[in-house]
Amino acid sequence: QISIIDSLYEGKYDGKYKLSNLLEIGDFGLGTFDKLNGEMIILNSSIYQFKDDGLVYQSNADDTTPFACIVKFNSNESYEIFNMKDDELKKLIDSLITNKNLFYALKLQGEFSYIRTRTIALQKKPYKQLNEVLKNQIVFERTNLSGTLIGFYCPSFVDKINVSGYHFHFINDELNFGGHVLNFRIDNGKLEIQKINQLKIILPD
Repeated sequence: QISIIDSLYEGKYDGKYKLSNLLEIGDFGLGTFDKLNGEMIILNSSIYQFKDDGLVYQSNADDTTPFACIVKFNSNESYEIFNMKDDELKKLIDSLITNKNLFYALKLQGEFSYIRTRTIALQKKPYKQLNEVLKNQIVFERTNLSGTLIGFYCPSFVDKINVSGYHFHFINDELNFGGHVLNFRIDNGKLEIQKINQLKIILPD
């Protein structure tokens, strides 16, 4: 994990960690970019940037991040998913994970009948706190698309270090739509779960 979520909440948006170094750590994850310029999706060792214009961009290795979570995804636990809303999926995952005090990487690939995402525009100094910035978030809705949810479950005791509970980002198979997930409905798909019992935090200088 690069930095802590509370730093982002307080308006520390300057990128301090290069994306090229990020991919040395893992191949799957999420985060944001320097000056909060869009939502980050890390899938199959590629980093994608979903900006406020509604488009997905392949990130430059020299770009930086103020906050990101990444892991080498290697799951041997998978489940078939049919006709679920986001809250129903979370209840299912709650029943599947055996220890709520550990971390879990979550990957859901499938056919989505509906998804609602958001992103944030590039910020300028003096930076506002995140709760103020989110009042102007840009929201998108799509129907009938294939894609992948990238996410994590974090235990409640890491509140202020990371987002406790569930945190998902999305990218479609065509790699031209994505964002931070607000809600969704999936028709069918495959859920993969990876248990994680370690957390390494890299703090910015």
